[in-house]
Amino acid sequence: KLVIECKYISMDFSLRFRIFWVTIVISLWLLIVDAINRLSSFDDKQEWPFYCLIVSGFLMGVFGGIPALMILCWVKARFAGFCMMLGVLIAAILRVIAVIVDFESLLGSRGFDTSSGFTTICAILLLQIYIVFEGFSVQRRAREEALATT
Repeated sequence: KLVIECKYISMDFSLRFRIFWVTIVISLWLLIVDAINRLSSFDDKQEWPFYCLIVSGFLMGVFGGIPALMILCWVKARFAGFCMMLGVLIAAILRVIAVIVDFESLLGSRGFDTSSGFTTICAILLLQIYIVFEGFSVQRRAREEALATT
């Protein structure tokens, strides 16, 4: 009978799966909605908030999706947590700036009168902040694990 004991993994699989699932769903959603969808309606007369949303979507897709897979498999978890934390934070800041500056053109002429649009923007921001804190948590736990093994 072969028993493999891994006593140094400091995060349970269910916690890693939760981080993976939330991050991958939000990352793919923002990659598709903010980056790929906006590139399909690209023309030369766009303002800079349009480009900020595209960059934010790609940052979310790359720095959310890839580190989420690394955390799920617990491969280079400290680096993955740092990349997730920093990349998603930059993507969130870019997205907030773009949305605040160009809110009316993003939601139509109604602007802040659309409660569902405003609620969606707030929900995405809160989920991005959650992902940043989870990245910090993973980085901290991976650092503690590295110190425990030395």
